[in-house]
Amino acid sequence: YTMMGDTVNLAARLEAAGKDYGVCILVSEFVHDEIKDHFFSRKLDTVRVKGKSKPVTLYEVRCKKGEESEEEKKFVNAYETALFSYFNRKFLEAKRQFEILYQSSHDEACKLLLERCQYYIETPPELDWDGSFTRTKK
Repeated sequence: YTMMGDTVNLAARLEAAGKDYGVCILVSEFVHDEIKDHFFSRKLDTVRVKGKSKPVTLYEVRCKKGEESEEEKKFVNAYETALFSYFNRKFLEAKRQFEILYQSSHDEACKLLLERCQYYIETPPELDWDGSFTRTKK
């Protein structure tokens, strides 16, 4: 038996991406839309996976709604604020924010975005950049 199709392809790509972000449960925007009322999550990034042209927003599922600590809420809020700066091409500001978060948490997603900010500071994306990162590996 085998599985084929866009959904399966996306799931396979996201499985690999979960390792890059250092998260246990990574879901696409499509799954997130279905579970957001029941689970506390963090918006991680927007990526274009190999073989696709349309970007997909990624989320980390952290715990059931209501089980998150105040510290977790503050961390996710700070991360998403840094991500907002990143999406708005404020790479120096986002880099500072991700650095602070990484120093206190050693969160792999913070480290990944911090490195990407540095790259975009040195090599700015095209003017029509939509905020998404194109993953070149599976």
